[in-house]
Parts: sequence; structure tokens; C-alpha cells
Amino acid sequence: MTTAPLSQPSYPESGRSARLTRSPLGPLRSLLRSKLASALAYPHSVDHYLELVSPLWSVDRIRAEVVDVIRETADVVTLVLRPNENFGAYEAGQYVSITVEVDGVRHSRCFSISSSPLRGDGLITLTIKARAQGGLVSPYLVAHAKSGLSVVLSAPQGDFVLPAQLPEKFLFISGGSGITPGMGMLRTLLGGGYRGQIVFVHYARTPADVIFGAELRSLASQHKNLKLVIETESERGSLPNLDHDSLSAIVPDYKSWDAWVCGPSPLMDAAKRVYAAQGAESRVRTEQFVTASAPVAHENEAGLVQFTRSKKQLEGDKRTLLEQAEASGLSPKSGCRMGICQSCKCKKLEGVTRDLRTGELSTDSNVDIQLCVSVPVGNVSIEL
Repeated sequence: MTTAPLSQPSYPESGRSARLTRSPLGPLRSLLRSKLASALAYPHSVDHYLELVSPLWSVDRIRAEVVDVIRETADVVTLVLRPNENFGAYEAGQYVSITVEVDGVRHSRCFSISSSPLRGDGLITLTIKARAQGGLVSPYLVAHAKSGLSVVLSAPQGDFVLPAQLPEKFLFISGGSGITPGMGMLRTLLGGGYRGQIVFVHYARTPADVIFGAELRSLASQHKNLKLVIETESERGSLPNLDHDSLSAIVPDYKSWDAWVCGPSPLMDAAKRVYAAQGAESRVRTEQFVTASAPVAHENEAGLVQFTRSKKQLEGDKRTLLEQAEASGLSPKSGCRMGICQSCKCKKLEGVTRDLRTGELSTDSNVDIQLCVSVPVGNVSIEL
């Protein structure tokens, strides 16, 4: 039996960047980065004055303008963004941190890029679901984002991407808004002429909650090498169950397929268990979508938390150190709040912390920890 020839997606090295929003700053960048320019701009930055001329102008920062807002479901929107020339190439499946001003305060969060690098017009899309609890940035963007809104982006990050050498078979498994990186990869594969087999499995609460539902069905009808399976809780009458039997019914020889899984932690854990039982766990790649629950802390794990540089201290509790710092009036740098972007990394001077994702204890002194996924165990001193 022969396998259909593969076609590697060809990422254009020119053309895409030529369509990025250009500014006339090119010849002036060296001067604008100089100490003289900084001194003349003091007490503001050079970018402060450039932004007054055009919201997308910046010496180094990646700024972007919302050019369209597409409502995917009742609580999910896709922002179509035109970034400035500081935005480089990205790989399908990566994410960016987006900074937006909410009630006069700038906040940053990470979202996966749902577009394909092959689209060729210099635009990117972020598909965002409003978090029902504890959300600030996502509810704001879902409710208020409109064309003309200016935001700041980070450089693309993450290694949940297509491999350099494409396998003969792809299995994508996603739940809820975890579909976004997989959709970017699917669009890239099909847009690049990939001729291997693709199975795309998605779980949602109801048919109305299926993000990209119409496009997925259209792609499946156009591409014979794409098999689409959508399961919803409302249609089944129960939560979709990912186990050996259910996955075998979709892909009988799944253990020979490379899988990309993104969604709630229970879904990713189930995929790993199913593959591990077949001795094929190395074929599963996952993207951390929500922070895993921490092991329940014992009551005697409370202690004193000290933030040394700001000279603040408080009785520690079971919240993350980022939340406790914010509750103390501090504003440490943060982004994804789920241990991905590394922007909240800070030095632990003394004490013990627990990583919420793994349950592992950090007992060494003078080591970097991520505030958003670390909780104190006893007395802790943080350089903040």
C-alpha cells in the first residue's frame, strides 16, 4: 500500500511581509533608538510621541490595529489584526500576548493565532472566548473590540507547531476554544497542498458553541483527505468521552497517528492516557490551555509571604503568588496567567513553593519561579 505524496506548506519569504503596515521610520530607526532621541523625549519615550502621529508607529514595539471583528459564537470573537512592520513571521499554532487598555489600565493576556501564515495579506487572527469567571481581557475584547482599536502584541511564541518534516497522518483533537491553534495548523496544511490524511476531532457543549463550525464543514466537503468529527454534549446527552473505544471508532489505528491535542486539562490527560496504554505516548503533543488544578494544600502550609523590593508582606494563602502580589497592591508583569508566556518569572530568594501544574516543590533559594502558577508553602521571600 502506497501513501499519498506529501506536499510541504511553502511559507512565502517575501510578499507576506511586503503587505505589513509600513511606516516611514526605516531610515530613522538608528536615530530614534539613540540616547539623544531618548533625552529629547524625556520624561516620555520616543514611542509615546510616535503613537500620537499614528497608533501603529513604533521604533521596536509590535503594534496592531483591529480591522474586523467576526462573531464566531455567542461568547467567541475573531479579531482580524493588521500588525506593523515589527511583527515577523510566525508558525501555525503559535500564540502572542496582546496588551489592551481596560478602564485606564493596561492588561496582557496570551491567545493562539488562528490564522495561517500562508494567507499572504499580512493580517493575522486571534480567536478569543470570554472567560466566564475571573476574566478581564477576554470579556472586554469579546464585548467591546471593534475596527480601529489599537493593541500591542508580543512576538509569536510557542512550540505547539507543525514539524519541519510532516508526517503522513495528522490527528487533531480539541475541546472548546482549544480549537484555535489546531485551526491555524489545519488551514496551513490544506492551504499548502498537504495530501496526507487528516482527522479533526472537536468537542463542544452544543452545536451553537462549535467555533469555526461552518468553515470546518466546508473544508471537509472540499478536501477528501480531511475527516471531520464534531461531538457535542447536548446531542449525546452526556459529556463526550475520549477513551480507547471512542477513539478507535474514529481512527481504528490511532496509535500510528501523530496527535495534536488542545483543550481543557481532562481532555489532554485523557489523550495521553489512551496513547500511553498503546505504548505511543510520544506521538501526543499538547498545548496547555488551562492551568491544571493544584494538589490540595494542607492547612499548615500557610506562612508569611514577603515581597522584598517593595517591602510588603502578608499572611500567605492558597492563591497564586501573582494573585497575592496583586492583592497587596503590586503590579508585577504578567501575560497568560497559565504558565506559558514566562513574563511573570521572578526570583524566589528563600522558601518553598508548589507548581500548580505539576505539584512539584521548589525548595532551592535564589531561583526563578513563575508567579502565576506558584503557591507558597510556608514562609516565602520573593524579589519583587
